[in-house]
Amino acid sequence: MSATRLTLGRMTVASPLDGSSPGEPEPEVDAIADAERQRLRVARIREVGVEQLPLADALALLSGPGMDLDPAVRRAVLMRRDLPIEVLAPAMTDPDPTTRAFAIGTHRMPVEVIIAAAADDAWQVRYEVAGHPSCPAEVLARLAADPSPMVRRQALIHDQTPIDVLLAVLLEGTSALDARVAAAHPGVDMVLHESTLLAANEFGARGVLERADASGALVDHYLRADRSALVRAKAAGHGACTGSALDRAARDPDRMVRAAAAAHPRCPPMALTDLAGDEERQVRLACAGNPSAPTAAVHLLLQDSDEHVRTLAAAHAQAAGADLLAVVRTDAFAAPKRAALQNPNCGQDAFEIACVDPDLVLVAARNPSCSHDALFDALITLSAMPRAVDPRTSPTDAMVERCREVMAVAKVVRRRLARMAWAWLADHDLLAVHPDDLAAIIGSRGAEAAHDQREEIRAVVSAMPQTTAETLMHLARDPSERVRRVVTDRILAAAGGDRSLP
Repeated sequence: MSATRLTLGRMTVASPLDGSSPGEPEPEVDAIADAERQRLRVARIREVGVEQLPLADALALLSGPGMDLDPAVRRAVLMRRDLPIEVLAPAMTDPDPTTRAFAIGTHRMPVEVIIAAAADDAWQVRYEVAGHPSCPAEVLARLAADPSPMVRRQALIHDQTPIDVLLAVLLEGTSALDARVAAAHPGVDMVLHESTLLAANEFGARGVLERADASGALVDHYLRADRSALVRAKAAGHGACTGSALDRAARDPDRMVRAAAAAHPRCPPMALTDLAGDEERQVRLACAGNPSAPTAAVHLLLQDSDEHVRTLAAAHAQAAGADLLAVVRTDAFAAPKRAALQNPNCGQDAFEIACVDPDLVLVAARNPSCSHDALFDALITLSAMPRAVDPRTSPTDAMVERCREVMAVAKVVRRRLARMAWAWLADHDLLAVHPDDLAAIIGSRGAEAAHDQREEIRAVVSAMPQTTAETLMHLARDPSERVRRVVTDRILAAAGGDRSLP
């Protein structure tokens, strides 16, 4: 006869209802099913809230025979606000290091327990000790030399860490990251401790140079001292680096240091001119990107053998117009030419060259400095460029984008030219531009264009929707049959007629 199973806590026994002896022993509980039950239990405790459990039941879950095997449950119990202080100290004997660390994190933990926990074998516990607001300074000093880098850095950011400990890390530390953390501590005053920081080792100097408020004396000392190129480069790139120090850095044997000097906005003009001819590309690139580079340095950089260096130099605010013209006229690459055409210093001679070049017109015509004569040449160049993809082909994204760009630039150009007087427009080859552009630039000047000597211009005016009735009446008597036919067709269309009818 079957037996009924009775569940008592974590134990399951068989109880025969007919008085017979129990059957075979219960098989071992399935590990997956047990894990699922634990998960559901934790979820239930979290759903109900540990605050809702009776205090005695909650305490029973922390230790003793009733201790819950799931550390997550024990940590949830430790979150209760009504736990007696004397319960927190025994929690430090929990077998799970994460639970011990969690217990230390409670702000009500007695100081003597915090001090004892600083010697815990688990780094997680020591980490929480190093971050506890009540951690004594002497304990923080010990943890700042902990074998675990996580513990050390947590101790180094504590606001109660002794300043002597922080300075010792900068003077004798063996970790670059430790030194960076120590140097960033607000207790390290760059002015007050300047004389001490002069003796910082390699890692300490790098940490100090991360501080924007490092004094010029410290920066200059680190640049002059017999240190690594990395420290000298950081010093040369620091905001407090003086002009004389930068002049020295510009002659440094290491290219990384010279590049840092070449990029510094306070680098002396003569030093930048020398750096513009440096044998290392990295240095010349830094110089070309420095807004303080003088015209003489930019002139050299525009003749550089590297395309990227010339491109940066062509966009420089100190580039001379004559040099930019030479770039547009002779450079073998498109990037430097485009950069030159976008430069406000670019002259009209360069725009006149670019506006008749299909590869450059889209850049030149966008520059507000481009003259109206060059813009008209651009409009003629744009007339031969496609503005819509052929539906019979399989256009690529690049083709579609190119057509859109042509349309956008054409609108910009004709909007600027539409403001010009008719006397200026009439002197140009209007018939060479795209029909849409011609109608747009004539615009409201149709009354003047109606008297133009060119039959094609008068035909365009007669077909424009914005042409006034008075102008149409004038064109209706035009000597050209073509013009009169356009006017007649418009009048018949407006009246609902058709000239094809008998």
